[in-house]
Amino acid sequence: MYLSCNMTIASLYKDYYVRWCQQQNIIPVKQTTYRKIFCTEYNFGFKLPKSDTCKICDESKIKLDIAKSNNDDKEEQRLTTFLNSHKIRSKAMQDLLKLETERSENTTNVYVISFELQQAMPIPKLTTGPAFYCRKVYLYNLEVHDYTAEQGHMFLWTENQANRGSDDVACVLFKFLKDKKDVGHLVVFTVNCPGQSKNWLLMAFSLQLIKETCFKTITHHFLVTGHTHLSSDRDFALIEKRHRKYAPEVYSPEGWHKIINDANNKNPLKVTVMQQEDFFGFELLLANVQKRDFSGVYTFHFKTKNTKSFFVERSEYYKKG
Repeated sequence: MYLSCNMTIASLYKDYYVRWCQQQNIIPVKQTTYRKIFCTEYNFGFKLPKSDTCKICDESKIKLDIAKSNNDDKEEQRLTTFLNSHKIRSKAMQDLLKLETERSENTTNVYVISFELQQAMPIPKLTTGPAFYCRKVYLYNLEVHDYTAEQGHMFLWTENQANRGSDDVACVLFKFLKDKKDVGHLVVFTVNCPGQSKNWLLMAFSLQLIKETCFKTITHHFLVTGHTHLSSDRDFALIEKRHRKYAPEVYSPEGWHKIINDANNKNPLKVTVMQQEDFFGFELLLANVQKRDFSGVYTFHFKTKNTKSFFVERSEYYKKG
């Protein structure tokens, strides 16, 4: 259990314990004794609150506190059930990620990846105050994390080359996946974000991969919002830590490239700098989806915005080319 980061053992002793003793007409023990008892007999610590918490959890907890204060048992029970089911779903998706990773380690026929965009990185990044208000060029980074080999692949490009929409994400994925050989089943885990991964274009891209590559099936899972905990999050944290500690000022894209290369000493991240010719339009794929041209696809499961995953499988009767 954690106490507020604004508190200390000394402040607890002075502001709470001593005052309580005065109210009870009790002689307080010395602060050294209080500290010893606090550290040895109680499992408390001081910690900053998390900065990236789940919106659904936070909102539900606030509503739950209000329901409790109003003695609304029916609403309290409903919110408790909803919150518990939300946590169960998030844990189930994390367990599924672990299960699929273990399965891929035991067979060469399964390939598990995730992909996620990092927060845009400004160029230049200066500590000078007025520079904060100047227009900058932004560097984009999409990580494709290979869970089978436990390796992070960083694909970098600047905003003058391409944007970071679904079309650009598809280009990066195509560059990463097009040369994969002897892999029958692709399993993808991503955040539940419509602009980045949960959209018709990425669905159409999956259909195209089935037609043009060795993949027989593609399963795309969307993790519960607020509880993603992907390996990319840890890699992005390492990059940010390296930037703050060793290179607070960055003058060029190559500066960010070096920071990313040096971010993880134990398992270095692989950096790929995207070229202009790597980006091309995937919008034409949407025409086939809108016409429901699913030739060569045996099964296809896809619902609306509440979709948790979709699955595409190549028919045994389908032949490429």
